[in-house]
Amino acid sequence: MLISRDWFVGLVITLLFLLIAETGGFATLDLKAYNLGLKISSARDPHEDVVVVAIDDKSLQKLGAWPWSRDVLAETTQLLTRERPRVVGYTMPFDTGQYEAGLASLGELRDMLRSERKLTRSINRMLTITESTLRGDDNLADAFRSGGRIVLAMPYIATDRPAEGILPAVPEYLDRFALAGIGSSGNDSANIEREFPHITQVGELFPPIEKLVRRVGGVGVVDYTQPYYRQSLIVRYGHDYLPSFALMMVTRSKGLTANAIKSIPGTGLALDGKSLGADSSQHIYPRFYDDKNRKPPFKIYSLYDVLGGNIYPGAFRDKIVLVGPTSPRLAPPLMTPTGKAISPTIATAHTISSLLNNDVYHLPDWAGWAQRGIIVALGFYLMFVLGRFRTNSAYFLSLFLLLMLFNAHFILLSSQSTWLPMMTAVVMLIVGHLIIGTRRTVNTRLEQVRHDLSAANRQLGLSLHAQGSFDMAFEKFRACHVDDSLLGQVYNLGLDYERKRQFNKAATVFRFIQQHDAMFNDVERRVEQNEDAANTLVLRTSDTTGPGPNLISSKSGIEKPKLGRYQIDSEIGRGAMGMVYLGHDDKIGRTVAIKTVGLSDDIEPAMREQVRNRFFREAEAAGRLNHPNIVTVYDVGEEQDLAYIAMDYLKGKDLTAYCAHESLLPANQVFEIVIGIASALDYAHQQHVVHRDVKPANIIYDEEKRVARITDFGVACLTDASKTKTGTVIGSPYYMAPEQIEGKKVDGRADLFSLGVTLYQLLTGELPFKGDSIANLMYNIAHEKHPDIRVHRMDLPGSARNIIDKALQKEADQRYKSGKQMAEAMMICQRQLREMDAA
Repeated sequence: MLISRDWFVGLVITLLFLLIAETGGFATLDLKAYNLGLKISSARDPHEDVVVVAIDDKSLQKLGAWPWSRDVLAETTQLLTRERPRVVGYTMPFDTGQYEAGLASLGELRDMLRSERKLTRSINRMLTITESTLRGDDNLADAFRSGGRIVLAMPYIATDRPAEGILPAVPEYLDRFALAGIGSSGNDSANIEREFPHITQVGELFPPIEKLVRRVGGVGVVDYTQPYYRQSLIVRYGHDYLPSFALMMVTRSKGLTANAIKSIPGTGLALDGKSLGADSSQHIYPRFYDDKNRKPPFKIYSLYDVLGGNIYPGAFRDKIVLVGPTSPRLAPPLMTPTGKAISPTIATAHTISSLLNNDVYHLPDWAGWAQRGIIVALGFYLMFVLGRFRTNSAYFLSLFLLLMLFNAHFILLSSQSTWLPMMTAVVMLIVGHLIIGTRRTVNTRLEQVRHDLSAANRQLGLSLHAQGSFDMAFEKFRACHVDDSLLGQVYNLGLDYERKRQFNKAATVFRFIQQHDAMFNDVERRVEQNEDAANTLVLRTSDTTGPGPNLISSKSGIEKPKLGRYQIDSEIGRGAMGMVYLGHDDKIGRTVAIKTVGLSDDIEPAMREQVRNRFFREAEAAGRLNHPNIVTVYDVGEEQDLAYIAMDYLKGKDLTAYCAHESLLPANQVFEIVIGIASALDYAHQQHVVHRDVKPANIIYDEEKRVARITDFGVACLTDASKTKTGTVIGSPYYMAPEQIEGKKVDGRADLFSLGVTLYQLLTGELPFKGDSIANLMYNIAHEKHPDIRVHRMDLPGSARNIIDKALQKEADQRYKSGKQMAEAMMICQRQLREMDAA
């Protein structure tokens, strides 16, 4: 996945750096690399014939501030030409003439002295000398004419957009120094433009004055604002092409004229048929020579020493002499690639020496295409190669390529004198590696974080699943990386949703699995079954007196439901308010009976909350009871619209099976049952728990083991609270104590009244209180005396009648005070009954 995205990132980087290469965005960086290459290039010796006559600080101190009289330069020229140099070049401008206003005054003075006959021979000679001094330009021109090969500098200002047709023509007196052999088709402007499209354009030219130019052998242009590392050999001014000062110096040093400078197709600019090593813009990149033994590479003589005759004879014979300012006060120094500051005059000496020695560095015409090719190659590397290696391997591979680029740059520069700008490619490689490498590292880290987070979410999901928090577990599973293992865990979650009768959620879970693997197990069938079950199952009925929802679904293939930790196996009974199921605890293998009560929305929220709180509070109290004749409560809980209580599963029947005339138990067995129940109620009352719904239906009797247990502690209270909302009396009014019917506070004696009613019914098969309506029944319980039990059973001892009468007293204070007291009375009655049977 990462590799498939790397190609796009690499493509964007490649296109961006191709655009940067076109605009020269990293020219400064290329220049620094060029400078570094020049520093580490092997040292070469400068041309030994290049010497400099410097207008230095010493000369300025001795001869006065600049500018000097042209006579000083004329005298310098005469002294130099006596040594017969090959060529003498002046780097300073001569675009303005020397001020000669004093000549007219001298003439007037001579006329006045002549008229007054005071013009002596000595005075006339002094005036003549003074006039000669003031005619500095003429004197300099005369010195140039006698000097032979003299070259003057002609400053210019370059421009990027020359205004065609506005520039004035080159002065006529400079025509002989314009280049006539430039362009493969002569001076045709269109052809020259095609051949030299990037040649330096001159915006403003400052030619030397005419009287000087007509006496010299050459004039060349200079621009000391150009970058030091690059020099233009020729420039264009309007329709004319002019040679540089350095080129004209080299030309004249060889005894050639400007006509020897030509453009040769395939070779570029050439002098006398030999290539000068210029690029397509007619620029050269000169070498800057190092000092030797802390001495400058060129011999430099102070102009003051030349004038004073302090130079040894022959110092300038057959030399190429440069005369110009070197003092920082006259010419701001230039910083060379070697890190040394030099004056423009000395920089020109380096350029002339480079041309003479053929030491120029070459920027080939194909350099731009080579740079683009390298960028494209690196683009393929970033797009298709880098992402296939690990982080460390990719790092070393990119470092190797980086070193290769640097080596190629420096080797070409030092051994072949060829400058191939590669810094755009170098920056691209670094930036590309950082972007893609960092992206891969970040993605790897994020992938690891996602993996760890997925693992953590999976573990948390499993834990929540085990705790029964299915919704939260599903959210955690959905945040995990999906694989077959996860789908299996989510599948089990879906099955548990089925068991909880949450068919909509089960269908959602199975659809999640189906989205990732439609063939996983039987998810397609599971989705259909759960959607169908969700659409057809009625969780609530309009009959509020019914038993509530049945957890056992008739749909085949649906998992058996669960309530809390209990698996529902089958229905074993139902009552007015709920169902009773047989279930088991998977973890410990315990079989339980689970009674459920619906918390329907038909009950107002406030009342439903009150019912729920009372149920849990009283069920918790029942759960604390531990007596052989009380059913053990294991667990209580709530799910959706059901409250449930899990208790010990008892074999046998409730006592309603023994209340009919034809199924009555023997009296002795009845007393045995009731004695156990009375003891259980006594224990419950001591624990501050009142049953409030003692009746045959809530007593389970195992006839085989002859053990009776009372059940449903707290459920009656819940049922009562629920029906208070609906206005229906729930429970068994036949067994209620008078105070319970009247809504008074009840205690354990109300349970003993209900137990007395149960004893009466078990012994006779009849209820002690009857009525043709609920109101009539309640009135009879509260006010009418019950029939004597001996009316129905003459075989019972009188103590049995006494027990019944005391248990069914209208006033609670007249009943047995405790279940223990009632149990003891029944034990006595039981002994009497046995004695009667024995007799």
